[in-house]
Amino acid sequence: MTKKLIGLVAFAATGSGLLFTVGLNEMGPLNTIFLMAVGYFFTLSIVDHYKDLKEGE
Repeated sequence: MTKKLIGLVAFAATGSGLLFTVGLNEMGPLNTIFLMAVGYFFTLSIVDHYKDLKEGE
């Protein structure tokens, strides 16, 4: 359980960091909309994986 949670946190930190750095460098309106959509689905996937981890305890 602990290894899976550490992996989930590392995945979340890596993905968030990548989205943040791309957001800083690309400021076009189309890119912003695309990044918001990717960030939304990324957040949904992180929450879903976390719920699966909590149920597996």
